[in-house]
Amino acid sequence: MALEGLKTSCCRPNEPLTTNSMAIAQEKAQHQQRSSLRNMTRPMIGRSGPKEASMTTRTRRETIVFAHPFRLRGIDRELPAGAYDVITDEELIEGLSFPVFRRVATMITVPCAPPRQSAVEMLTIEPDALRDARQADSSTSRA
Repeated sequence: MALEGLKTSCCRPNEPLTTNSMAIAQEKAQHQQRSSLRNMTRPMIGRSGPKEASMTTRTRRETIVFAHPFRLRGIDRELPAGAYDVITDEELIEGLSFPVFRRVATMITVPCAPPRQSAVEMLTIEPDALRDARQADSSTSRA
């Protein structure tokens, strides 16, 4: 057999490496290095396709009541008084020692413009515009 002359001292602890075992160790190291380089350039494929950085998102829903008709910047019509759902999407800022979320989008559900009476639509709004409309509504209530 061709392997009979091969010394296996690399497998015994506290014995010096022979020339053959050093060559084997070098080949193993080169193979591991090539494998790790190959794995770095390949995309990580999972069940849902290439692996991407995952973002943790959350959605908050709040009902806001307006006592008077109001306007919001970015919406071209006056909205009637009543209860409105406000939806805020936020994403987790990673890498901090405590959870912090950043607002991504704020939306409000409003009645559709005429002629549709029974449907609602969800419109993206600026949080500042909503704050201003709420302040105007509360100051109108006091007057």
